[in-house]
Amino acid sequence: GTAAIWTMPDDRPLRVVSLRLAPPVIRIDYWSSDCWRDYAAVRRKHREQLRAIVKATYASGSEAATVIGGDFNLPARDGALDVMPDDMVDAFRTAGRGWGNTALNQFPVARPDQVWCSRQLAVTTCFARKTEHSDHRLVVCDLAIAVESHER
Repeated sequence: GTAAIWTMPDDRPLRVVSLRLAPPVIRIDYWSSDCWRDYAAVRRKHREQLRAIVKATYASGSEAATVIGGDFNLPARDGALDVMPDDMVDAFRTAGRGWGNTALNQFPVARPDQVWCSRQLAVTTCFARKTEHSDHRLVVCDLAIAVESHER
C-alpha cells in the first residue's frame, strides 16, 4: 500500500492509505483439493496483508482521521476484513447508493474495491461508476470532516 498524511487547514492530520491486496484465486475445479488449498492460502495472505497495513497505519498511535481504500481483492463482508479496526466503517455499508459492486466493470458481481474510514469522518455518499479504462468500476466516496470549534 501507499500512505500519506495530509494536514488540514486547522492543523489536524488525515491519514490516507491506498492498497491493492494479492489477486484472488479464480478456479472452478472445486472437486480438486488443490483448488481449496489455493483459496485458503489467498485468504490467509489477505488477512496477513491487512494486519500489516493496519499495524503500519496505526503505528504512530495518533488519533488522526483515517481513510483506507483500494482494491481489497476480496468480497465485501469477507472474514478477512475482521482485522479492520473497530473505529473504521465500510463507506458503502454506511451511505452506499445504488449497485455498489465494482468488478467486473461490464458486469459487476462483487465489491472488492472499498473505502473504509474512521468515525471522525462522516460518509455522506458512496457509489460505483462505470469507467472506460479499467476492468473495475470507480468508487466515489464523499466524506465530511467534523470542524472543531476553537471558541471556549
